[in-house]
Amino acid sequence: MVAWYRRPWTRDPLIAFLLLGGSIFAIERIAAPGRGGDAADSSGNAIVLTDALEQRLASDFQYLQGRAPDAKERAALIARWLEDEQLFREALHLNLHRSDAKVRARLIDTLRQLWRDTRDAPGEATLQGYFQANRERYLREPRLSFDQVFFAGRAPEGALEKLRAGETLTGDPFWLGNRLEGYGESILRSNFGGTFYELLWQAPLDQWIGPLRSPRGAHLVRLTGRDDRAPLPFEAARAAVLTDWQAEHDRAALRARLKQLEMRYPLIDERSRATSMPSSIRN
Repeated sequence: MVAWYRRPWTRDPLIAFLLLGGSIFAIERIAAPGRGGDAADSSGNAIVLTDALEQRLASDFQYLQGRAPDAKERAALIARWLEDEQLFREALHLNLHRSDAKVRARLIDTLRQLWRDTRDAPGEATLQGYFQANRERYLREPRLSFDQVFFAGRAPEGALEKLRAGETLTGDPFWLGNRLEGYGESILRSNFGGTFYELLWQAPLDQWIGPLRSPRGAHLVRLTGRDDRAPLPFEAARAAVLTDWQAEHDRAALRARLKQLEMRYPLIDERSRATSMPSSIRN
């Protein structure tokens, strides 16, 4: 059994993301009036050290080291925090968070998480209704069954004719075996390649063909079964239904938030071929 423990909230990655995003937005608003100059001593840019913050630094140290910091270590923690805070604010002052693609992406992802739909998980009736309303999405992928004789290099001369005549050939070992039953399209494409799959799908039943090439070698194959897409029962599709339902509601919640931001961040479309932004851009 895997041991379970409650991780302090200060060590939670999501909390760290949220704090990072919140700090940047808050500090930007504080620092904005002084952006045009170098007035580093402005009271609006003051760094405030509190007892609670010092205690948090000490608690983090104890969590990692298993003991409380001594006076020298506590002073070093505060000095490092102050150094990081100064560098962080200067990075904002220089707009590095706008030009660094990784920081930009991290902040965007953080805000997407913050603005997710927070309603309770849907009940079975809601999921069933969503499943029925979007039935065409939840289909089992096509499946193929076939026999094969595999050769790591080239297929021997006359091998196909011998198989068609009813002879038995051994070939080389293949990790999936020589008889594959009901394999889905995705696994066949990933293991044998798209061309192999397409040719096999179109092959006549119960007739040896080939050799078909894959990244692993040459295959003489005999198609024994072909099943087209078929509707999945609800239980088989339940996980996908829940994911899609949540994604749809998250997207609706995000669109509502973005609608509120349109006045704050209006778009000026200076493209010569367009005079206005199509509504589809925001959808």
